[in-house]
Amino acid sequence: IRLANCNTVFVQVRRNADALYPSSLDEPYMSGITPADFNGLQAVINAAHDTTGGKQRIEVHAWIVTFRTGGGAVYSRHSDPPTGSLTELDNYWISLDDTGAEVSDKAFDPGHPKAAEYIVDLAMDLVTNFDIDGIHFDYVRFTSPNQGYNPTSVARYNARYGLTGQPDALDAQFQQWRRDQITAVMRQVYAKIQATKPWVKHSVSLFCGSPSPVSSTRTGFEGTRAFYEVYSDWDRWLEEGIVDMAMPMTYFDYDDLPNDYDRWLDYEKDRHHSRHMIIGPGLYLNSLSNSILELQKTREPSASGNYAHGFCGFSY
Repeated sequence: IRLANCNTVFVQVRRNADALYPSSLDEPYMSGITPADFNGLQAVINAAHDTTGGKQRIEVHAWIVTFRTGGGAVYSRHSDPPTGSLTELDNYWISLDDTGAEVSDKAFDPGHPKAAEYIVDLAMDLVTNFDIDGIHFDYVRFTSPNQGYNPTSVARYNARYGLTGQPDALDAQFQQWRRDQITAVMRQVYAKIQATKPWVKHSVSLFCGSPSPVSSTRTGFEGTRAFYEVYSDWDRWLEEGIVDMAMPMTYFDYDDLPNDYDRWLDYEKDRHHSRHMIIGPGLYLNSLSNSILELQKTREPSASGNYAHGFCGFSY
């Protein structure tokens, strides 16, 4: 990292409700590490914050996958038979699709208050107990438009709007409900960080995809899959100021989809709402020459003359 003259590293320390650090929430260590209880996060912090001999200090941002569990030990702790009761919240936190099947990645549903609280607590475990410079959230979204049918979430939705039965997946009001549940988690995390360690940066990997926005406007964003398909309303998060740093996953093979890449870059540079915009191209999709081209484009002004604040290449 130092030889590359970079100033920050985003290290994935949580994968499928497993951890590369001792978890206060008793999440298991990741498989495949040696020793089996290796505190990889602390090892990175120790190396990156070492300034002996004039070494540059590197910021460490702990990168976590947010809702996905993968069906392991943490999933098993919260998969009791669902009741959907609002008087005594049940211990069934998994998201379902509109057929009643559990989602394939066994993700917790942010519409269940206890699941949402768990994610907030997990984030604060990292913020409180480690000298990290930032916490970075990935997969802050559903993965399909027909998800978000955890029984407790549906019961809360029906109670809120005086409805009964199962809402349609593409009902605009229920779509907004699911956006709001995700947003509420980001809002709580941001507020708690500000109350405890306000210098810790809160950042998010943001879904882009094709089609790209046709304009650097709210309407332009609403025409993207982030808004209408996976219910990740990150344009609103930036406008509200509940994340410090945006990291859009601008993952496009420049040989195949150059226009999508360029349009997203214009949007990202124009509409960051005075939050840091760190553009994240998918280097794994591109040749070396196109990776360098995509990097260079992050440093150029948009058509309107606006700039981003950084580049973070995704290496996978």
